Amino acid sequence: MTVDMLMGIPNCFVRSVLLMNDGDDGNTYDVTKMIKMNKEKIIKDFLGNELFAHVMVIGLDGKVLAYNKSPLQGEIEQLLNGLKKPKNQSSIKLIGEKYDICIRENTKIYAHGDTKSCIIARSKKAYIIGIFPKRLELCPRVNYLEQYCETFDKQEYVMDTSFKIVM
Repeated sequence: MTVDMLMGIPNCFVRSVLLMNDGDDGNTYDVTKMIKMNKEKIIKDFLGNELFAHVMVIGLDGKVLAYNKSPLQGEIEQLLNGLKKPKNQSSIKLIGEKYDICIRENTKIYAHGDTKSCIIARSKKAYIIGIFPKRLELCPRVNYLEQYCETFDKQEYVMDTSFKIVM
């Protein structure tokens, strides 16, 4: 049984089974470990993607779940406060750079700084942030973030309070 097969099993069943015996080859698999490895692979693939110079995954509660460059102290709190009161927010600051908000949609914010641009996409469980050089095309990055949000929402990262990945 592969990890892909396990991902199709409803989470309530997977959580209740810590060890699973696949009778064909006689091997016993630690299902919890396999699912955690799959979560880590999905996030590490995002952190190492070539479309963005810097990326972050921030839980809706403000917990930093993953990043490849750390946000500075106070930036996440400021960002979340601004997202809660969008009329009061015309710019955001991430990794020490100020970004002026250009477009605000239901689930996305597009902002430009002096040399970089950023997209903040809100999934059902987290804010997914991608920062990239300003001169690069926006469309493939938006598509990638939308797909990543869907993939992220299918996982249970936010439920695991000890889960954090840094690259």
